[in-house]
Amino acid sequence: MTWVLLFIAVAAVAILGVIHHSGILLLRKSTPLARNAPHIAVLFAFQGLLLLHLVEIGLFAGLYGLLLNFSAAGGFSGEWTGSLVDHIVFSGVTFATLGMTDIKVEGPLRLVVFAQALGGFMVITWSATFLYSLWSRPWD
Repeated sequence: MTWVLLFIAVAAVAILGVIHHSGILLLRKSTPLARNAPHIAVLFAFQGLLLLHLVEIGLFAGLYGLLLNFSAAGGFSGEWTGSLVDHIVFSGVTFATLGMTDIKVEGPLRLVVFAQALGGFMVITWSATFLYSLWSRPWD
């Protein structure tokens, strides 16, 4: 099961990268005001990135829900009740803060959590770079 979850973790982060890249390309096409009204373009992009990150967090929450159906994958303990809110909160905290939460992960599922934390860090910095590039264009 460990190798299966390692493969799932790597595949999930690869898919995360594709989704994020596609989202940024869509936002880039949707921000034609970057030269004339950079503040509006940045605010629009910020809102778009917020939505994009929420979708990415939701997809990982769904992945956890699927993986928890297999006892060999491991599970959660601590402040975990198994509700939809728990799935989303755990996924969001892992994505944004590298997993600093009161929920404990057990078993090979830790590989997926680690991969999400790494992927979250990568796409958050990617988003910040995108916002910076939008804001800096008018000043070139």
